Amino acid sequence: MTFKTTIILLMASVAILPLQAQTLGTRQKEKKSSYFQQVAKKYIDTLSVLYQKDSTIVSVDNTPGDPYLYPLLLTPTLYDRPVKYMMGSQWKPTRLKEKGVDLFYKTAMDAPVSHDSIEKAMSQTLTWAYSHYPELISNTQDNIDQAASIRKDIVSEPVRDITHITLPEENVDTGIEDASYKVITRKPNFWTFSGELNFNMSQTYASENWFQGNQRSNTYKMSTSMSLNYNNQRGLKFENRMQARLGFINNHNDTQHKYMTNDDKLEIWSNIGISAVKNWYYTVQLNVWTQMYPKYASNSKNVTSDFLSPVEGNLSIGMYYELKLKKFTFKLNLLPLSYHAKYCDRALLRHNYGIRGTHHAYNDIGYNVTSNYSWQIAKNIRTSGNIYFYSNAHYAQAWLESTTTFSINKYLNTSIYLYPRFDDTHYKNGKKEFFQFYENLGIGLGFKF
Repeated sequence: MTFKTTIILLMASVAILPLQAQTLGTRQKEKKSSYFQQVAKKYIDTLSVLYQKDSTIVSVDNTPGDPYLYPLLLTPTLYDRPVKYMMGSQWKPTRLKEKGVDLFYKTAMDAPVSHDSIEKAMSQTLTWAYSHYPELISNTQDNIDQAASIRKDIVSEPVRDITHITLPEENVDTGIEDASYKVITRKPNFWTFSGELNFNMSQTYASENWFQGNQRSNTYKMSTSMSLNYNNQRGLKFENRMQARLGFINNHNDTQHKYMTNDDKLEIWSNIGISAVKNWYYTVQLNVWTQMYPKYASNSKNVTSDFLSPVEGNLSIGMYYELKLKKFTFKLNLLPLSYHAKYCDRALLRHNYGIRGTHHAYNDIGYNVTSNYSWQIAKNIRTSGNIYFYSNAHYAQAWLESTTTFSINKYLNTSIYLYPRFDDTHYKNGKKEFFQFYENLGIGLGFKF
């Protein structure tokens, strides 16, 4: 080991000793080795930590320290700061020799280690090296500054940024009353509303030699449906739907009426569901329906049905299954306990709907099955409908309502409406009429909201 290397190791050791002052004070004295062995060990340990931490120096708590201790590990250089410190300082290292071998330095064991103490230790170490071994100093700070300085011939005046401040116009409403912003928290809206309105019309003409002579008729139909649904996304659903249809026919062979209703229904449907398992829900369902306009027999002033004559309803308890796909939705209600009630306001029509005697109403208990579906068959073809069935083991009611719509554009469409119906409580002229069927094909306008 050369003398120059020994001096460098000595300088690094002297700077590291203050950083480890507190640790050295708590350690027990181990077996002493030579001074150079201790310096070499400390230097090697320091370099190992520096390599692992990728830092210039490591502090007492094993965190990266201050970078301005680099002069102790580079080529010995005459720096300005230690010289200025030497000109005003009387400090010199004190050696404690034991048997002429070991070398230690006195430090303040209780003094806290800080940036000032580290910088002071570095300056003291370099000052001691400058005064005792000046022949090892091979470089100066002036040489380093000149090597890293910017050429004076390309130095120009710095570019000045000119900022123009425009005063705000008077009476300008910024929308902010003060510098603070008010945060408003709103509860999520679990309600959804949707609706649909349609108007269809059709015209029929037959010449005199076609079946029973000259026939001509015009049909007009309006229908609307609105839904108000609640879903809290936690298994509770409350669905409400109102549907109304009203159609008129102008038959020139009917001399008693210019227009008569051929399709008339007002229906309200409500359902409360609580999630059971997967797509199944416990449910309570209410379904009520009647008509809105009086219906007359052809070429007669006798009324066959009217508003609230009759009106029917079901209050049912059971479960329903719901399936929702991309283009197909299906709901099946299985209601084993259903309360059914029927009321007829016109006394002369009571016997036509199974109400006997002088009563205006009757009720019973049975079971009910309903189903709703919607299928987007193609881009411009859509079909939807509902199925209803009720029975109490003495009589039964069932019907299917199906509407298939062919969209021509956003508003114009052609639709086919089918309404087959079975009711063994319906009488006409004292005779039962179990089956009824209604069909309508027309072109019209449709609007969704």
